[in-house]
Amino acid sequence: MGMASSELSETWVTFTVEGLGALSGRLLRFLAPRTVDAIVKSLPLSGRITRIAGGLYFQVGLRLGVEKARRQFKRGEVAYWPLADALCLFEREAMLYTPANPVGSVESGLEIAEQAKSGQRISVVMRRLPGIS
Repeated sequence: MGMASSELSETWVTFTVEGLGALSGRLLRFLAPRTVDAIVKSLPLSGRITRIAGGLYFQVGLRLGVEKARRQFKRGEVAYWPLADALCLFEREAMLYTPANPVGSVESGLEIAEQAKSGQRISVVMRRLPGIS
């Protein structure tokens, strides 16, 4: 199975903040399989950024429930926050007041998220890796 199973378990994405640039990330199915599957099926997604202590989030219109959720997140983690129906990108350690489903990580470009302001547009699309058809 090799390649096929790895493609199913990991989806590379690009987050683009309008006027600032792109972040590279990946969604990891094992963290919250139903949540990650729903996000991947819904790509591309976009919204307007809201700043929170420790990062940013944007609403995605998926209305998903809690799955393998927790409240504490580390720098570079990506989560789906059921209360806000939003994807969160964490720039530093953060504690949410309600649980969120961990869904992946930012692999590069986190400094772009740190510069983003509330109200700016952000989008996320699936990314093809070079050399993989």
